[in-house]
Amino acid sequence: MSDRCYMTVYCRPQDIKVFEDIGFTLQNDPAAPLSILVDEEADYAHCNDIPKNVKWYGASFAGYEYPETMYACDGATFMECAVYSGRPILRWDSEHDLPDQRDVEHTQAFFKLDAIVRAELGQTDSE
Repeated sequence: MSDRCYMTVYCRPQDIKVFEDIGFTLQNDPAAPLSILVDEEADYAHCNDIPKNVKWYGASFAGYEYPETMYACDGATFMECAVYSGRPILRWDSEHDLPDQRDVEHTQAFFKLDAIVRAELGQTDSE
């Protein structure tokens, strides 16, 4: 049985085929400097076959078994961050009444990588 979700990725035009090969469909002009691809039924958000050797960022809506997630990959490092309405989900350390420090560090590292990838891909404010 599968768990499908809507997923969007943003990548360089030369990497379109990598995503099309796993089920994504191009949504904008292939000559655009930033390619937008969508898979309306991404099985488990492509967790087993998502490319980790090209620059891209994206997001998936929640599936039945997993939360909404943001992704960033610089071609060498791939990270994901569970979110709710675009805000990171952090476990809570009830003993110290603080967010779990590991989650804080992961989230900071994710958003740093995400910012780098978006800048390298020339993201504009409207995307």
